[in-house]
Amino acid sequence: MSTTRHRTPALKTSTGPSLQVAGLQALATTPGNVKNDTKAVCNDDTLSIDSFLLNHSVEYWLAAILSWVEYFVEYYYFPSLKHVALISKCGFMLTITGEVVRKLAIYTAGKGFSHLVSTKRKETHKLVTTGVYHLWRHPAYLGWLLWCVGTQLILCNPVCFVGYSYVSWKFLKQRIQVEESYLVQFFGNEYLKYREEVPSGIPFVD
Repeated sequence: MSTTRHRTPALKTSTGPSLQVAGLQALATTPGNVKNDTKAVCNDDTLSIDSFLLNHSVEYWLAAILSWVEYFVEYYYFPSLKHVALISKCGFMLTITGEVVRKLAIYTAGKGFSHLVSTKRKETHKLVTTGVYHLWRHPAYLGWLLWCVGTQLILCNPVCFVGYSYVSWKFLKQRIQVEESYLVQFFGNEYLKYREEVPSGIPFVD
């Protein structure tokens, strides 16, 4: 007499939404953590919440709320969407990678790091081309992008994953264009050569 064994697909799990809840907590706590980390690394006593545009960024909070709404709506009506462990784990690894890259960028740049685009060159400004800046011109932006889309993979949010990816990419593309126009003014041919040799770090952004 033969018996048939039913195996649960490898991508599925019934362990519950604990990893996704961690993703929600990350979305809620990151603004403060980013501020404190940067202040500690850069030793910048002038740093304030205004530096992160979070106290008046309606877009940021709207994006966060939309991700929470999508998660809970889909968890209620389509619970199977929230039990794809492989996707959540990939998202978790992506957020960790992004956070590591971002922090390395902050540490490497030191006092030259700022969350605001500098329009005037300061004495502390120097062109950093070592460490992660040897791999990418904008490693902090790359880290933020990985973290941002990774949170939506953790939550298994297909709609916000696509939306976050596009909006974040478009925002970074425009920001890099503006920022690099000033960097060319600050460093001239030195930066032009650096830009030719090192990729931006953001896909499809030269």
